[in-house]
Amino acid sequence: MHIHTSGESIFATITIAKNGFAKVGSISKTKPKNTDSYLKLKVGFALNNDKIAIDLPFNRFYMNENIASKAEKIYRESSIKKKNETYALVAIKNGEAVIKDVRINEVSIKDLAKKIKKYHLKELFLPLK
Repeated sequence: MHIHTSGESIFATITIAKNGFAKVGSISKTKPKNTDSYLKLKVGFALNNDKIAIDLPFNRFYMNENIASKAEKIYRESSIKKKNETYALVAIKNGEAVIKDVRINEVSIKDLAKKIKKYHLKELFLPLK
């Protein structure tokens, strides 16, 4: 069992789960040698020396300022509706990560924000099949 401390640097290998989403495959105090799909992270805090909370390195998404406020409104509206599936597409390589896109029901939030002029906001969210 590894003992981790708050603020400690760690490396998390990223794998793809059966549902197609990324998940942490393993955690190590040393950089992985057999993959470039890993993140360099910080331990937020440790619980009973067998569980840790990690601080993810991606929490910002940059987009054209002309549609950013519309995208924020779309995200807020979609997060109220529990049937919408919202997720980020994240590129990961050699310990670094960047949010490439945010998707709602498999549609880019950028595309939804561009369409907001043409449709009423509620019409943009179609139920999942």
